[in-house]
Amino acid sequence: MKTLRLVRHAKSSWKDPSIDDFDRPLKPKGIARANKLAATLGPLPDTQIVTSPAKRAIDTAKILHRGFAPKNDLLQCDALYTFDSEVLIQTIMQCHDCVNDIFIVAHNPAITAVANLLGAPNLNNVVTCGYVQLSLNAYSWEQATTAKMKYVRHLFLD
Repeated sequence: MKTLRLVRHAKSSWKDPSIDDFDRPLKPKGIARANKLAATLGPLPDTQIVTSPAKRAIDTAKILHRGFAPKNDLLQCDALYTFDSEVLIQTIMQCHDCVNDIFIVAHNPAITAVANLLGAPNLNNVVTCGYVQLSLNAYSWEQATTAKMKYVRHLFLD
C-alpha cells in the first residue's frame, strides 16, 4: 500500500513585483497555515517529503518537515516546479518504489488537476497549503494512473 500526499505551497507574497516567480517568499499567513497543517497532520515519521525548488515551496516543505519529524531528509526535485499536470503525474510515477509514503509540495493548477485525475472528488481548486491524500494498492508508483487510487481526504485550513 502506498500513500500519496499532495500539498499546494502556502500563500506567497506578491509584495515586491520585481521578485521573480521562482523566488517569491511566503506571506506570514502562509507560514501560519503551513504550521497549522503540520500540527493537524501530526507526526509522519515514514513520510518522504519531496518539494519543488521554488522558494515558496521549499519554505512550506521545511515547515512541514519540522512538524512531521520524518526520518527521511527533505528532497528537492526540479521537475516539481511545474504547473503542468502531465509533468507532475510523470514525476510521481518515477518515485522510488521502496518509498511507500510520499508527500509532494508543488504548484497549481497541476496539484488540483492531478488530485482530480487520481480520484479526488472533483475539487475545483486546491487552495494554498491545501492537502489531498490518496492511497494506492500497488507495489509501484508507475501504477498511479492505471491502478485504482483511493481518495482518503482533503484538508483546506483557514
